[in-house]
Amino acid sequence: KVEEREERKRHLVVIQNEIGDFRSVIDWIDKERVNKDDKYNGDGKYNEYQICYNPSPFKAIDDLGFWKKIDLLIMNEIESVDLLKLVNGGGDNGYGDKKLGVKEYEEIGDLLIGYINNRSDSLSCLIITLGPIGSIIYYKKDGERRRMFMESIEIKKENVVDSTGAGDTFFGSVVSQL
Repeated sequence: KVEEREERKRHLVVIQNEIGDFRSVIDWIDKERVNKDDKYNGDGKYNEYQICYNPSPFKAIDDLGFWKKIDLLIMNEIESVDLLKLVNGGGDNGYGDKKLGVKEYEEIGDLLIGYINNRSDSLSCLIITLGPIGSIIYYKKDGERRRMFMESIEIKKENVVDSTGAGDTFFGSVVSQL
């Protein structure tokens, strides 16, 4: 596996909204990652730089061009609903005040993938975390878009001291395995 990773020579840029002027940082990375000969690699992607983005805390960015610069997008259930509201013109999320389950979050993920990728495959991976329930993962394999649900591992509540940073830890763990 180490040889495979070295062969891919990808550089993952991990960014969250806590970074000051994160949009300028993402714009700069996107501009700088174009191959010297301005050609795409065979897989339709730019060269080895990939932007891994967690929009936390969520900021309304109503610019499809911005979202198309992201290669891996990981967000929690609240952020996914906030982005869906933005996609729907800032109005209703389509679900009202109804408590959402895995099925509804899968629908939201399908809509977000469709919005961001509209006629392109800019977003290679979308992960929506659902806290103690699990995560919905959208990815591409053998040229085909796939979706899977991964249950969380149950942890006894008496062993949890503080969940602060759990999402950041999950994000770092996912990116470290790419």
